[in-house]
Amino acid sequence: MSLTVRVATPEDRRAAFDTVLAPSFVLDELEPYEEFETKLEDGVTTLLVGVDDASGEVVAAAVFVNVRAASAVVLRQMATREDLRGTGLGTELYHGFIATLEETEQPSLVLAEVQHPDHHEAHPRHGDPLSRLRFYDRFDALILDVPYYQPALSAGQQPVYGLLLLALYVRPDLINPARTHLDPPENLLFALRSLLYADGDPDEAAAAKLLAAASVSRVRLVPTRDYASVTPGLPSTP
Repeated sequence: MSLTVRVATPEDRRAAFDTVLAPSFVLDELEPYEEFETKLEDGVTTLLVGVDDASGEVVAAAVFVNVRAASAVVLRQMATREDLRGTGLGTELYHGFIATLEETEQPSLVLAEVQHPDHHEAHPRHGDPLSRLRFYDRFDALILDVPYYQPALSAGQQPVYGLLLLALYVRPDLINPARTHLDPPENLLFALRSLLYADGDPDEAAAAKLLAAASVSRVRLVPTRDYASVTPGLPSTP
């Protein structure tokens, strides 16, 4: 299959949401379509689609949050249509995502949210967290050692706990030569504050832990194979 990756047109949005995104993610990881569309209109998020050159169908999609004040983007969802997983389209979509950033946003940080394999089980529709980590490892991704979680995306939805935050790209002056620390982490801290408070009130206890971990002078970067050494953001216990 020959694939073209591009920024979605308004006509692409519903198909991308219904046939690619909604079947690939649990309910609370994706806001309702009306709010999703509003964020696209406002430029808060960007939707990329992978279109089959032969049929013209949307068969893959990626959604990233634009945190321009922090010179960062956060990849929130990336998926191929369920019947086309494992065919290499994910790799093409990823390369298209990076190429789009180089042409447009040129961020200092490219981050991605993924499920922690110790806190989320593999699901027949939503995928395998361990396989997803292995996918990003092929592109030299590193895990930021912070207790990450996703605040509720809209009213009526719940936070998503037990997540990892990946660094897919870090501008060279923000990382030490050995690639073991984000140094300094100011851009990360600004990006996290924006994400936490963009959609309403976060879990204050979890948010405080996350911001405290990003407020140190250096944030540790962990190879994806060592994911078990990173504790994700978790709900407070009574």
